[in-house]
Amino acid sequence: MNTNDKSGLSYLIWFPYTRKYINMVREGDLVAVRSFASNNSKSVFSILELVSVLPTHYALGTTPADAEKAFPGFFLEAAKSAKVDWEQEEPTEQTTKIKAEAIPTNIQLVFESKHPNTSADDSLPMIGEEAFLLTDDLTNQIINKGLLSGSGIQTISPCNLVLNPAVSVLISLDDLLRTHFGVFGFTGSGKSNLLSTVVADIINRNNETKIVLFDLMAEYTALLVDELDSLPNAYLLAVGEESLPGGEPTAAFLRGDRASENSAVESIVRTLLLPRDLNPYRNEFTEPVRRILRAGKIRLFDLGVQTIDAGEMETAVIDKIDHKLGTVATLMETWIQTRVADRSSFTREDIERLIEELEDFETQGVPTSFSSERSIQSRQQSTLGTPRQSPPAAQAERFKLTVPSSVMIGSIKSYFRRLLGSQTRDFPETAKLSITNLRGLLETPGSSSLIVVQSNRNDELRTTAATVIESIYNNRRRFGRIAPQILFAFDEADEFIPQTSVGSGPSYDASRDAITTLARRGRKFGLGMGIATQRVTYLDTSILAQPHTYFVSKLPRLTDRERMAEAFGLMEDMMRKTLRFTRGQWLLVSFDATGLVNVPIPVHLGNANDRVLEHLRARKS
Repeated sequence: MNTNDKSGLSYLIWFPYTRKYINMVREGDLVAVRSFASNNSKSVFSILELVSVLPTHYALGTTPADAEKAFPGFFLEAAKSAKVDWEQEEPTEQTTKIKAEAIPTNIQLVFESKHPNTSADDSLPMIGEEAFLLTDDLTNQIINKGLLSGSGIQTISPCNLVLNPAVSVLISLDDLLRTHFGVFGFTGSGKSNLLSTVVADIINRNNETKIVLFDLMAEYTALLVDELDSLPNAYLLAVGEESLPGGEPTAAFLRGDRASENSAVESIVRTLLLPRDLNPYRNEFTEPVRRILRAGKIRLFDLGVQTIDAGEMETAVIDKIDHKLGTVATLMETWIQTRVADRSSFTREDIERLIEELEDFETQGVPTSFSSERSIQSRQQSTLGTPRQSPPAAQAERFKLTVPSSVMIGSIKSYFRRLLGSQTRDFPETAKLSITNLRGLLETPGSSSLIVVQSNRNDELRTTAATVIESIYNNRRRFGRIAPQILFAFDEADEFIPQTSVGSGPSYDASRDAITTLARRGRKFGLGMGIATQRVTYLDTSILAQPHTYFVSKLPRLTDRERMAEAFGLMEDMMRKTLRFTRGQWLLVSFDATGLVNVPIPVHLGNANDRVLEHLRARKS
């Protein structure tokens, strides 16, 4: 054994070659090497993880460059002779070795009695010592250090080791949600399948967590149909009538036409976006969909507000004021404080009046003084039908806006317009879920909740995400709430939080700002974030660095692999190895939530399709 680089963070291990051994020694295996901390009273072993395993024949060289430099005739003859060596059942030939590269896990095994103890590694493995593959029991003890039964930590277990399915990989639920997680993999790697598996595992192992999933492709109706069907507080929310699953028949049913139930169910099932493996079972979704529809779990997301709490609105506006802008920032803070003074709430008409004032600021400049009667007077004059006259504050001196000031006021105006939202007046209240109702559902402890939000328009889904996040975050910050834990999950996350050079416009700006706040400050108030995307390079850089736990699969684009390696400190060689992963295999790395801290663990996730199919058949029988 020898160090492979000067940093001492990578080690070279040689195993004797046989056909049996090459199938036993695999990437991801843990090995123990006696360390310098050993003495007469105890044996201490440093634990290393194999990250590269290759059979090597030294007559052929160890790299492609060696083959290029060799004389072709000699090389071909050596290759023919090597064929015999590859067949050996006993390690007799010294020309063949299994060459493995290993990295430290920063965990050590201490043998002072019959039962070893694990602790933080405070030494280094001895160069030249023997390396031992760990047993299943010791592997489980290392992989899940500090998370096993009796630790008092609530865990989920959505995956097993790729090389040893008997070992379940535990993940601390609190750390997973509190410090955010990401799922990064190319098309076909199973990102949606994984996210569905993790969400279902969280719901089934915890009775408090609330999950809001923004479904850009409308594919989670099928992937989470079991939870939507069985969980009491589960809803599929459509942003706008045109986004209702099943279209017009579903809209008719929600309006009260119970005779349209069969056609609504048929239309929903016919248009479900199913994974290929579930396509043959489409008809089996009929009864679960019928139960979901009858239970009132398909709702229109009503963003329109009758009233909004004055304190909540003041907090949200002040949060958008850039205090680096000096006088304009001070004036805008005075403006909102004047408008909310002595008021408990604002109506829809009040908010429309505030938008008018902001538009006036954009064209005329911000007044240097404000009257608290402006909004009321203007509304009364409009109601009486008399010509609107500018109140005294409008005649005050105006402070002209710079470009940054205009951007700031535009952001505040965008927030007010999102509060107004879309109208759903021709639907009964039982067919809708307002932002107020949603917040109440998410803030009520004692039971899990699942909210899947979908829209046919990406811009509407982005603005909805911004509105929901801002409402929950500002409410928790005002009242100092930290529970229950809420997870906001974003599939196709690059559509919500792209770099400004990739996506720009009001809806992009709104979702990017809200999710940035969630990523940086949400953990203080029990708000977590989960993102899934295949286009890592397009993600906003400041967001990409926030998740402390991440699942990585195939990323064929070099730029994506480089971005991941840079953001999370992964070795480029290790990123290339993910290209060999089959469906369901992922590289799990975490700074907080797993027993191995910041050590890549090759894992296999359960198949969500199997879970869904099991539910369909169980309810059918």
